[in-house]
Amino acid sequence: MRISHPKSSERGAALLIVLLLVASLSAIALTIVQTMNSAYQSALISSARNQILWFAIGAEDFAASKLSTVSKLTEGKITRMTPGFDEPIAFALPNGSLKARFTDGSNCFNLNALSQTSEQADKAGAINAAEFYQQLLSALEFDTNKATELVATLQDWIDGDTLPRPGGAETSYYVSLEKPYASANTFLVSPGELRAIKGYTKEVYRRIRPYVCTHPDANIGPFNINTMRVAHAPLLFPVFSGEIPVATLETELSGLEGTVNDTVDDFFALPTFAIIGKDNRKDEVLSVTTTYFRLTGEVVYLDAVTGYEAVFARDKAHNVALVRRRLGVDE
Repeated sequence: MRISHPKSSERGAALLIVLLLVASLSAIALTIVQTMNSAYQSALISSARNQILWFAIGAEDFAASKLSTVSKLTEGKITRMTPGFDEPIAFALPNGSLKARFTDGSNCFNLNALSQTSEQADKAGAINAAEFYQQLLSALEFDTNKATELVATLQDWIDGDTLPRPGGAETSYYVSLEKPYASANTFLVSPGELRAIKGYTKEVYRRIRPYVCTHPDANIGPFNINTMRVAHAPLLFPVFSGEIPVATLETELSGLEGTVNDTVDDFFALPTFAIIGKDNRKDEVLSVTTTYFRLTGEVVYLDAVTGYEAVFARDKAHNVALVRRRLGVDE
């Protein structure tokens, strides 16, 4: 029987097929390993995020309980001397740590006050929220044109109509952008939403962020005069209709650091403020109680570090409950 042997060309082709098959299997194996590694890393990240969230929730529960107790004991009259107020708190946690600080969340301009309609603003005794915000922006050294634009675009973002104000912007503007979107036509949930609004650049946001907030109501304040610091002076500028320079307000607040005013009238009785007539004051924006609290800090878990913020509201019975939370960087 005659046995035929493969020709060298056939052996070469077979070898090439084997090599290609091995290369293909290697590529598939590498893809599987990479996919498994990616899935493993994603699982680790997801697990870390979940753990960080639970740590934050634990901190919130602790804070709400303590703030409720303090609010009931003081009837909401939190001051700069209240134990634990504006002081750092640190907790050791399994595989991590938590740092926190609670401050008065009322001492900021509520951006949602810009939902005020012209009819509401024109009512007798009403405070015009747009004018108040414009004066705050003036205190932060924005020129008149820029301040007018920032007021108008924010009003358009919140209101329910589609007609842009002079200098404002509605959905018709935002859909023309490279990455189109629509205006919210409702309250802002967090100050970070400003970055989506025309005119609110990163620099603008950085300048105004310490002085603004988003509460689930349309009230400008009230600001607690007994927890205000020197840095809050720009907030008082519109309270006095812009008649007292920010530098003077800073000096006055510095002198009040170790004192407590029993009433708002005591505050207005101070010589610098007493010269401003009632018609040029916005008395109802100030108070000696705190309505909102703010908890800020960072959670460390393994190699992950995450900033967080929680806002709490106090009701008439002095119970304190969570309003919103944010995990991550505030852009």
